[in-house]
Amino acid sequence: MKVPSIFQWPSAWLWGALGVLIVSGADGFWDVIEGAAVVTLIASVVFYLRCRRRGADAVPSDASAVEQRLDAIERRLTDTQDVMIAVSEKVDQWEAERSRARDQETTP
Repeated sequence: MKVPSIFQWPSAWLWGALGVLIVSGADGFWDVIEGAAVVTLIASVVFYLRCRRRGADAVPSDASAVEQRLDAIERRLTDTQDVMIAVSEKVDQWEAERSRARDQETTP
């Protein structure tokens, strides 16, 4: 199972420290919920800005990865088609041999 990418920023130690600060400074349950909501919003904004900044750089590498993946799939499909053609030819050959054998048995 993959950890959502928003929780990978920047480390688990920071999340732990923020959690301790929220709980220690809270007077009640609702203060903990409000603090967690604020931290989540801040993390979301930072994550969005970080992705947006890297977005222009990430597109070409993703496009080349997609092209490589499509090439690999195309090679596999070609190999599969070759196997299917060979099997089809073999079945046709067996049927032709069986029909010749039947014809020879029926003609005296």
